[in-house]
Amino acid sequence: MRNVFAAVCLMAFAVLGLSSCDKDGKGDEPKLSNIELAKAHLNGEVVLSTTALMNGFNLTRLPEGCPVKYKLAWDKEVLIVKIVDFRFGSMPIPVNFGCRTKLVDVTADDKDAPKGDGWMKISGTDGCFAMPGTEIGDYRKNSGATVKGYYNAKSREIEFTIDFGLGNAFPIIAKCDRQVVDKNRLKNYDAEMKEFEKKFKEAKEKEKQHGGK
Repeated sequence: MRNVFAAVCLMAFAVLGLSSCDKDGKGDEPKLSNIELAKAHLNGEVVLSTTALMNGFNLTRLPEGCPVKYKLAWDKEVLIVKIVDFRFGSMPIPVNFGCRTKLVDVTADDKDAPKGDGWMKISGTDGCFAMPGTEIGDYRKNSGATVKGYYNAKSREIEFTIDFGLGNAFPIIAKCDRQVVDKNRLKNYDAEMKEFEKKFKEAKEKEKQHGGK
């Protein structure tokens, strides 16, 4: 009788052990790489707060900048970043811009990279600034236009600077300080833009009171 009881106990433990292993095995989902995570989130239209600087002067007048729609699309391993027909505050001309960028995991040699896990370096060269009414490309050889920054595939934080490559005539750059890429902002874009325009006008009025233009 004792032998039978011992055998039953051993079988019960074996079943429990197999069940536990089975459960653990199901929880082991394949780990996605940073580039796979980036492709899953950085796509379509996103809204990011952006400042436009000309010779260091903030054309949006606000430290947080203004909400800007960016169009993002992937061409295999290349992220195409576009801004379509947008005017930053008091910019003299609207922005139409496209650039092909690469995202790669940061290395220990990159001293400018933010600290923490999940960061990727964004780099794009030979971007294309297009005048209103012309086709917006994403490549122009030796244009001098660049996109440089970082994206965290895990926290979805992003920061970058765009040099439109317009030279001394219009030395304009766009700067996106670190923020989370929140897809929900697209729904609130009109309200955000309305709020920006209100604050922009207030800032301009204060400038006039202090002798500005």
